[in-house]
Amino acid sequence: MFRNRRAAMLGPALCVVFGTAAWLLLAVAPGQGRSQVSAGPYIVALVVCGALVGVLLGGHPLVTGAALAAPALLTAGWLAPRGDDDGLWLLWFPTIAFAAAAAAGSHPVGVAAWRRFQAAR
Repeated sequence: MFRNRRAAMLGPALCVVFGTAAWLLLAVAPGQGRSQVSAGPYIVALVVCGALVGVLLGGHPLVTGAALAAPALLTAGWLAPRGDDDGLWLLWFPTIAFAAAAAAGSHPVGVAAWRRFQAAR
């Protein structure tokens, strides 16, 4: 699955770091003091990170998706943008789950790109 033993340890750790950075920089920080926050940049960042991890390290798509979304799911109850306090902030949980599924879906694309690149060499 992984390219080597180091990648097996580094892959999920990098996903957690990337997932934390994406959550804090693209969802939490823009939501401070604003009533409208888009989840689009966060979802795109997780999809790109999922594909990049597939290209660079390989691994299992579900591990990649879960590790990318774990920081957001664990801290969303405290850090998710609240908007105008109408309760819609709870929709961040399914949004994060969708982003995890999209990242897991983009991971095999990255793996296939890496294999095609290697075959062309």
